[in-house]
Parts: sequence; structure tokens; C-alpha cells
Amino acid sequence: MDYYSFEAVTKHLLALPPYPHSAPRAASRRRDPPIPKPDVFDGSVDNCRGFLLQCRRVFDQQPRTFRMDREKISYVINRLCGKALTWAEAADSSGVLIGTTITEFLDEIQTVFSPSSHQGQAARELMTIRQGARRVLDYSIDFRVLATEAGLEDRALRAAF
Repeated sequence: MDYYSFEAVTKHLLALPPYPHSAPRAASRRRDPPIPKPDVFDGSVDNCRGFLLQCRRVFDQQPRTFRMDREKISYVINRLCGKALTWAEAADSSGVLIGTTITEFLDEIQTVFSPSSHQGQAARELMTIRQGARRVLDYSIDFRVLATEAGLEDRALRAAF
């Protein structure tokens, strides 16, 4: 019977690759949870803020997928069509997007497609909204949406309601 020295056996065992099931999973292999894509944005003022909110949620929920600003900007551009895509093409060809952060890019979209007077418009609508023939629940929902957009204090909101 042939016997090996302790050193020879140890050297042989150390040269073997590790057992595949004993190695911990690499963090880079983990995937972000799936999240629905925002609807395509065509430049409609009414849909701008919702679109931007959905994009931010995608980036918050998928940090491994969207690590860099340029990945986030590309994702947003791929969700644009119509006037919004035309604006993005013009911004890209003029060099505006070079070195832009995702925050700057989303702020620019909001500036172009959702004017800052939106809060004032919501406050005006809030003062003229009426229940009419609608159910109280429908009126209440519309009122609360406008109230949130207007940013008014509780006392003023109670009086308007």
C-alpha cells in the first residue's frame, strides 16, 4: 500500500477548487426586484409629474440596475415619445445633456413640461371646485388631490371644503 505524506495530501487538497455550494453568493449576482415601467411620456402637462414620480420610484427600487446617472437618463429618454422625445433630441444634439445629473435632467423635464404655476392653478381650482351631481366620495378625492397640489394650510382647506 502506498502512503502519501501529510504535506503531499495537504498540498493536493489546497489545489482543488472550492466546493461550489459552500461559497457565498456574490452580491453582484443578486437582482433588483421587478417593478413596472412608467407609461411612455409624450409631453402632456397633466402626466408629467406622475411620470417623473414613477421614474424616481424605479430608480429607488432598483439601485443595482441603475447605478449611474447616465443609465437613469437613458432609461427616461427611452420612455419618451412625441414632444418630450423631440425636446430630448434637441437637448442631446445641443450638448445640454453632457455631464447632466439625473436630478438636473428630471428638473429640466419638469420645468419644460410642468410649469411652476401648477401650484397656483391647483389653488384656483380648489376654490372653484363644486360637488354638483357627483358622489361625495368622488368630490372628496378630487378635492384632496387639488389640496395636496396647492399646498394650502389645514384651516384654509377646511373652509374651502
